[in-house]
Amino acid sequence: MKRALFIPIRDLVVFPGVITPIFVGRKKSVETLEKIIADSSEFLLFMQKEKLQEAPDALKDLNVVGVSARVLQTVKMPDGTIKVLVEIINRVKLIEVNAGNKLYETEYEVLEVSKQEGEETEALKRQVLENFEKYIKLTNNVSPELILNLRSIDDIEKVFNLLASNIMVTSEKKQKLLEVTSINDFGYQILELIKKEIEIVGLEKKIDNKVKDQINNLQKGYYLREKMKAIKDELGDGESMEDEVDELRQLIEKAKLPKEVKIKVEKELLKLEKMPAYSAETSVSRSYIETIIELPWSKKTKDMLDITYAMKVLEDEHYGLKEVKERIVKNHERNKKCWGE
Repeated sequence: MKRALFIPIRDLVVFPGVITPIFVGRKKSVETLEKIIADSSEFLLFMQKEKLQEAPDALKDLNVVGVSARVLQTVKMPDGTIKVLVEIINRVKLIEVNAGNKLYETEYEVLEVSKQEGEETEALKRQVLENFEKYIKLTNNVSPELILNLRSIDDIEKVFNLLASNIMVTSEKKQKLLEVTSINDFGYQILELIKKEIEIVGLEKKIDNKVKDQINNLQKGYYLREKMKAIKDELGDGESMEDEVDELRQLIEKAKLPKEVKIKVEKELLKLEKMPAYSAETSVSRSYIETIIELPWSKKTKDMLDITYAMKVLEDEHYGLKEVKERIVKNHERNKKCWGE
């Protein structure tokens, strides 16, 4: 069992063999850091469970697996925080926090990663590196030189630690990786994370390309419509044609057409909009639309079935046509018999 000072950190997980900056700003953390620097001692880093918590000073507030580190450089920032460049050394396990102390202090033990040599481990390393290379090419978030450096390292634990540090996943997922103490399990979990990230990045790119295509089509349509408008303006018929189409569109809305008729006439209106203003086809299409609109779709008249009155109208308004008038009367009488009148 060992004892050391520690600093709680927010939303950050680091792995052994990595050199990284951390920022220290809380009063108790700054006082602890000053003691660490004064004694030139190793210290511990543990990620707190709730990143917004201001005073994580109990065992329940911290992830129990963290790392030991040494200070390489410190820089005081304008806002009062201290930027600390640290080198990570080992995995460690938090045993007990000495609560109530002025400084952060704990008992801990070092966690060793069990190393396995064999074909499975070597094959796992190759798979991890190959998939990580795909991940780098897809994301462009990591320098391609890193993969060359990783291939030159013989220590598999170091390779996996560096990989875990450079995968763009949540700190919670990295914390789970930090807690693994079997080298093969460590490799399999990294491989699973990388493959999931490759799949997610692939879907993101697919969605991004789809959105870009839609935007390009919209822009292309807008450009073509504006170009057609400009051509019509140059020919002197742009505005009048557009005004006429708009007027017809308003009349269509007011006409209260049946659904099927409205769909048909709107299609015809779209065709008319694209036609040259003074072509013969434009005149035909315009007449067709106007005729449809003028039909009394929503109007009804009361039927006049009085045959005597009908005969009077025929005699008053139509000279001769005796046979025609007689046929009208006979048809009416026959229909009355059919209807039972």
